Amino acid sequence: MSEPQQPKAYNWEPPTETIPPVDPQSSRPFDPRTDLSADSRALLTAIEYNAKRNASRIIVHLWLIFVLLPIVFYVVYEMATH
Repeated sequence: MSEPQQPKAYNWEPPTETIPPVDPQSSRPFDPRTDLSADSRALLTAIEYNAKRNASRIIVHLWLIFVLLPIVFYVVYEMATH
């Protein structure tokens, strides 16, 4: 029988190259490596707004299910048994 194989060791090292600075006097003031375009900023703002809105709607519905609904069931049960 052959001996079991040892797992390979991966030695990961971070890249040593850096992003060169952008010349502010250049004809392209937008650097796609480091800047966000106006469209992507608007998209991120819309996503953030929708996430907050959806989270608040989820909290409201959970409150209705776990707090208000049991109270309503209890009141209806008490009315039905008396």
